[in-house]
Amino acid sequence: MHFVSGDHIDVDHPEAMVIRSGVGVYVSAAGVPTLFDHESVSEVVGETERRTA
Repeated sequence: MHFVSGDHIDVDHPEAMVIRSGVGVYVSAAGVPTLFDHESVSEVVGETERRTA
């Protein structure tokens, strides 16, 4: 997810993010929360191919 500020986060699990009434929170695997609103998000990019190990 890219923000208007130029920052970005990589969402590693779909249940790590909750969005409600225009406000969202993402909690990283390390437990660090990122709060955002609908106006601060400039782009949501989905994974185009599955990564293999």
